[in-house]
Amino acid sequence: APLTVSGAKDVTVTAKASNAMLASTTNISCSGNVKLINNGVQYAVNGKLTVTAAQDVTVSSKHYGPTLPAAVEITCSGNVTLTNESTGMVTGSTLTVHAAKNVTVTANSGSPALPGEYGAGFAAKINCSGDVKITNNGGMVLGSALTVNGAKDVTVTANADNPAIAGNADISCSGNVTLTNKGTGMVMGSPLTVSGAKDVTVTANTGAPAVAGTTKITCSGDVKLVNLGGGNAIGGTLVIRKTDAHGYAVKTGADLDNLTVYAEKAAGEIFGPESLSASVVKTSTAHSMTKTEAKDPTCTEDGNSEYWTCSVCGKFFSDENGENEIEKDSWIIEAKGHSLTKTEAKEPTCTEDGNSEYWTCSVCGKFFSDENGENEIEKDSWIIEAKGHSLT
Repeated sequence: APLTVSGAKDVTVTAKASNAMLASTTNISCSGNVKLINNGVQYAVNGKLTVTAAQDVTVSSKHYGPTLPAAVEITCSGNVTLTNESTGMVTGSTLTVHAAKNVTVTANSGSPALPGEYGAGFAAKINCSGDVKITNNGGMVLGSALTVNGAKDVTVTANADNPAIAGNADISCSGNVTLTNKGTGMVMGSPLTVSGAKDVTVTANTGAPAVAGTTKITCSGDVKLVNLGGGNAIGGTLVIRKTDAHGYAVKTGADLDNLTVYAEKAAGEIFGPESLSASVVKTSTAHSMTKTEAKDPTCTEDGNSEYWTCSVCGKFFSDENGENEIEKDSWIIEAKGHSLTKTEAKEPTCTEDGNSEYWTCSVCGKFFSDENGENEIEKDSWIIEAKGHSLT
């Protein structure tokens, strides 16, 4: 029968059931945490699940099918954690999350972790203020479309011979977007749109394009689209809009070690739409370089080789084009240290000057009153004048 809970604080349902733990529609409204755990081999909820006004929401099962086969709608102020610890999907229908913090979905399924059957109207729609992390260690992540709004970092990881995400993906976030398919399939089987992000990284290992459709990316950081399997990074057209205040270059090539500049764009200038025949597409921020001139070391002061500092990224380079990054302080040439020769003290006579003992450095030519070269003295300051005769 359906389950309705209203006005509670925490709601916890735990079972080890060979049938569905909750057999029908479940509606929960509470001010605390919701935890629905089936340690058996069946559904956690065999019906639509609706949660409102909660804090953290955790649902898991060990089912060979979906943990949640019907539609799921969750409104909460905390974290949402949905898991299938067996080989089944996490949800079999639409997933909608409102106002959450972090959203984590984990599966080990040969089927998509989230709604499977693209075109059937299923989708995953996530609105949250924290990180979104969706992982399927056994197959696709989404058999349909993905929409993310308001998130920080968004990480999607699949291990599939099919696309990681079969439908469109529309991601709006303030952090980094990382989309990966560790299998031999594409990352995106449909268009990809990213807005508001920092860095955007897409990685595939397929002979097909990493992203099949049109790709539109708006971000403040770098874009890195990599296909390690020999296919193109982009199957459709690519549009990049950088929102930082610096120009940038778009580089393409067969791998990350062999890239050439395809285009250079001024700050605020949009790249594309372009169709690119390359396995790697990568942006890099235009550097603003200041040169530090080379300086020879002395006996007591370090010197340096010439180097350049970028005021945009704060990195250091051995060349004015910013192609060879170097570590901080790698330019230092250590001080040589003094090479001192002692002049022994000599008493003056009536007719000849004497001198106190002193040391001379053959490197810098300076004079010192001590063998460690710490007390520099003026030339001839060691002279003790002749006494002159005292005649009777």
